Amino acid sequence: MNDEQRALLKELVTDYADVFARSSADLGYTTVAQHKIDTDNARPVKQPARRVPVQQREVEKLLQQMLDAGRRRTKLSPGKCQLFKQSVTYLGHIVSKDGVGTDPEKVKAVKEWPRPQNLSEVRSFVGLCGYYRRFIRGFAQIALPLFKLTEKKQKFDWNQDCETAFSGLKTALATAPVLSYPMSSGQDFILDTDASDFATGSFYHRSKTETKSP
Repeated sequence: MNDEQRALLKELVTDYADVFARSSADLGYTTVAQHKIDTDNARPVKQPARRVPVQQREVEKLLQQMLDAGRRRTKLSPGKCQLFKQSVTYLGHIVSKDGVGTDPEKVKAVKEWPRPQNLSEVRSFVGLCGYYRRFIRGFAQIALPLFKLTEKKQKFDWNQDCETAFSGLKTALATAPVLSYPMSSGQDFILDTDASDFATGSFYHRSKTETKSP
C-alpha cells in the first residue's frame, strides 16, 4: 500500500469512525429476535458480536420462563439432556420439529418378530404394537383376531385370521405416519369418528393441501 492509498484509507476510516468498535464495552447489547436495521439511507451502526449461540439463548429463555412460572422444582439430568439437535429419541418415539414418529429400532423389532408359538408370545407382540396404536389407523379392527386369541381360557389356535392380523400390524407399523403438531396458522382440524360391534375409534387430523395429515 503506497502513501496515497494509506491517506485514502485513513480518510475513509475517519469519516466512518462510528462503524468500528474500539472495545467490547463499545459494542453494546441487542437481541437477535427483536433487532431491527434501518436501511433508509442510513449508515451501518455498531453491532455486538454474538458470542452466545442462538440455540443456547433459546434454552436459557425457556428455562427462565419455567422458573418465572413457579416451577422451581424443575430438575434436569445433564446425562439425559439432548440439546441443539434436530430430533431426539424419547420413550420409543422420535420427536422432531415435524412431529412425533415411531422409533425405527422398535419398528425393526416388530418387522422381524417371528410367528408366535404360544399365548405369551402373542400377548408380547400385541403389547408392543399396542404401544404405537395411535399411529395405526384401525388398530382394533386389524388386531381383533389376536385379541380374541388372548381371551381368558382360550386355546392357542393360530389360524389364517391370526396370520393376516399379524402381517397387517407389521405392515401398518412399518408405514406409520409422523403425527404433526397442532399449528396456530388458522387451519381447521377435523375429527373423524367410527364405531363397530367390537370397537370405537377416532382420527384427529388437519388438512394439508389435498391430503390429510394425522
